[in-house]
Amino acid sequence: ARLKAEAKAKEEEQQRLAAEMEARRKAEEEAAAKAVAEAQAAAARAEEDARLAAAKAEADRCEKLISAAVAKGVINFQRADATLDPKSKPRLDELAKIVNQCPAFRISIEGHTDSEGIPERNNPLSERRAKAVSDYLMEAGVDASRLSTVGYGAERPIAENETPAGRAKNRRIEFKVIAE
Repeated sequence: ARLKAEAKAKEEEQQRLAAEMEARRKAEEEAAAKAVAEAQAAAARAEEDARLAAAKAEADRCEKLISAAVAKGVINFQRADATLDPKSKPRLDELAKIVNQCPAFRISIEGHTDSEGIPERNNPLSERRAKAVSDYLMEAGVDASRLSTVGYGAERPIAENETPAGRAKNRRIEFKVIAE
């Protein structure tokens, strides 16, 4: 009887040890799977961060190219009108080429006016001017889905409106590169 009891106790001890080993094995597998998942998530975050950094660098490059082209001369319109001055067309042709070199981005075209006149006229005028630039760029081969327009009127001056030179600076078209 005693030998039977000892054999039974040994068998129970072996079963307990086997159960503990199985539990440890499962815990180790779960820990390994968790570590792999965390490593994959970290790699995915690093890849996304690198992709975003590259996209931002490319957007910055495109914005600099556009700014450099715009800095060569302003885009002018007929007085109190949205008709493009023919002298601005070479500048717009150059801008169309640059925009087409940056196909991963959308371009926001922002129209601005000086403070002469009334907002009820200036705001729609700034919108029409931005639209005129957009229309020209589309005619020059830029995909319409990549362009958006907005008019700010005299809301965002970059110079004082008290002098002719200041007002001239405020009458402008700006381009913003939008990374999506």
